[in-house]
Amino acid sequence: MNRVVEVYIIGTNHDFQIPGKGRPEEIRAFKSLLQDMCDQYRVHAIAEEMSLERLSREGQQESTCKKVADKLGLPHRYCDPNSETRKSLGMIIDESDIYLQKLWSGLSDEQVNRKIRDEHKKRERYLLKELTDLGVFPVLFICGAKHALSFADQASQVGLSNDVLCENWSPCGVVS
Repeated sequence: MNRVVEVYIIGTNHDFQIPGKGRPEEIRAFKSLLQDMCDQYRVHAIAEEMSLERLSREGQQESTCKKVADKLGLPHRYCDPNSETRKSLGMIIDESDIYLQKLWSGLSDEQVNRKIRDEHKKRERYLLKELTDLGVFPVLFICGAKHALSFADQASQVGLSNDVLCENWSPCGVVS
């Protein structure tokens, strides 16, 4: 009997999710990957670790993933919390801020790594909540490469069957 997969995960560099951030040929390769995965796995929605706030900071109104979802006629969800939501959740701290804390307060490497893992878990719990609120499965979920395996583990813990299609996708072999 075949296992029913609810979440297909692609880990990558967030730059590919932001139009204009990567080279045009890289963005085309990423779009092609997303379209191929949607077709191959017959997904019913696309969701991603991204927020409208982040896109706005980059001068964009929608992500590469949203454009693909629209082209395919699929529902789409931005799952990453904006700064206001982060504050209300007890401040999900960015990795870069943790490294700054290390400089200011002399945290050890072990303490930094633990804080990063803890913050990733907070963020992943929020991402999962957004994903389950979307309620459309199977879904293709795009996240940062640092989250792919730990997100898959947390999804399993809440009963969502999943496959990591790419732990750290990059457009190898793409020529300008």
